Amino acid sequence: MWILPQSICSRFAPDTAALTSDSVPDAPPQNKHDVSSWVTTNRGQTGRTRKLMQCSDGFAMSVQASEDHYCLPQIDKGPWTHFEVGYPNRPEPMLEAWRDEPESEVFRNVPAEIITSIVTNHGGLR
Repeated sequence: MWILPQSICSRFAPDTAALTSDSVPDAPPQNKHDVSSWVTTNRGQTGRTRKLMQCSDGFAMSVQASEDHYCLPQIDKGPWTHFEVGYPNRPEPMLEAWRDEPESEVFRNVPAEIITSIVTNHGGLR
């Protein structure tokens, strides 16, 4: 795992004015702020991992962000602009550019816009 210096991470911080505390957890992400909000509100029992992001057509993937994941900024509390995506239940060509290693099912620092496009292409969130 690698960690970027804070000076680099700060360039990736989104405008937090677009975030709202009353975000609907399973609303389809519309932009990078919505993906960040979804990740924040869909934490698992440990508080550091999230439930699967499941799409209407049955496609599912793990979308994670914390100081232990491949995300930007690499911090425990968002907002984030890039996310670690893992273990999609079927191949998703849009993720290939971010594959960690040739045989890996982990995709590093996937931009929120790509995740939004994937969700949209699979009919939105279930």
